[in-house]
Amino acid sequence: MRTYRRLTGVLLVILTVAAEGDAGAAEKGFVPVLQADLRGAVAAVRHGKTTGGAVGSVLVLPAYRLASGDTILPIYIFDGSLYDKVVEEAIFYQMKQVHALSLGYKHRFGAALSGKVAAEGAYAFTRESRNENFRKGLYNYRDVGGRAVVSLDRRDGDRPAPLSVSLRGYDRRYPNYASLAARGQALLEKTNPAAVTAIAGREKKPKDYQGAELSLDAVQWLGEKIRAQASYDVGARRYRDRYPRTDQGLISDRKRFDQMHRLSAGVAAGFGDFVIGLDAGGLLNLSNDSIYDPAQVLHAFLPHYFQFWSVSVSPSILWALPVARALKPRVRLSVGGLVRGYPYRFRQDSGGAYLDGKQRDQEMSVDLRGWYPFVKWLSATAGMSVRVDRSNNKFEQFLKNNYELFVVNAGVTITY
Repeated sequence: MRTYRRLTGVLLVILTVAAEGDAGAAEKGFVPVLQADLRGAVAAVRHGKTTGGAVGSVLVLPAYRLASGDTILPIYIFDGSLYDKVVEEAIFYQMKQVHALSLGYKHRFGAALSGKVAAEGAYAFTRESRNENFRKGLYNYRDVGGRAVVSLDRRDGDRPAPLSVSLRGYDRRYPNYASLAARGQALLEKTNPAAVTAIAGREKKPKDYQGAELSLDAVQWLGEKIRAQASYDVGARRYRDRYPRTDQGLISDRKRFDQMHRLSAGVAAGFGDFVIGLDAGGLLNLSNDSIYDPAQVLHAFLPHYFQFWSVSVSPSILWALPVARALKPRVRLSVGGLVRGYPYRFRQDSGGAYLDGKQRDQEMSVDLRGWYPFVKWLSATAGMSVRVDRSNNKFEQFLKNNYELFVVNAGVTITY
């Protein structure tokens, strides 16, 4: 969800710009939009592996305006990241690339009100270790779905202050994970037929699910140089072939079902050559999934295993450098902090045994990045970041909980 949420924000900005172009032009034709933040990066985990790859995002939108004023919106999106943790699924990617395609149609109902519908598809290439084939990553997935958006293009003077509501539905499949699960059951049938009988042919595709998200986004100007934005997202995931366990270790008849609620807000204020920002967010993930481990001396049964909450805050400062002012070079420093709690999941020691006390995680980050424009639409960019994750859960066979991550990157940004 995080990738789509980040890129949805970029897309809303692009569509706002495209809408302004629609309003100012009378003839039909192409309205091309390109926004790229593409960098090469090297990331290293302390006492761990070093890896490199492409990070950032690319959005290509060769929009075509019809004579009626409506717009056809074919979109390509790339999103790349290194060492990306997805806590909802307990996955820690070493490398991840998402390639998404969308074909939409935008209709204007009036001067300020517009609607958009789109068919969407995506494929994610992932890698957990250097030895894993990027094209055959265990957690590679594909999405197929659609989206509907209604936008109110409000303005505060000459400044856009849009309101939008978006509804997205999609189907996610993990083809390589499903194949592995099926082979595992076939092998288990040869060694422990009773265990396979208890599963009754289920959980061959435990990662696959159908999802839906409703998003509300708003921008408001609180002064001449103070911009505020807020968003609320609610989502649901219904898993096709994952069944919670009972407190006796039996497979239940219910399927896993998760709900997500996310609230985020931010404000940015300009003071001369500086822009000071503050972003904050809260996330609540509800899940009925439960696990049972008979090898545990304490707490063999854990209900609502994937249920958690988190609170984050991230202040930042952007400085327009007092050199080459016509090009507007700038530097940004941001810091972030996050606290996450699991109300039903107990902490573990390094050997995997559950202990008393619930799991708590903390994430801290510092990011420094600069931009130097060559021309209005092209800038060089470089940066470095440090992230520190700490948890009272010391078991890390499957998911890293305690690590330091160092990243350096350099590349270009393009806005056309």
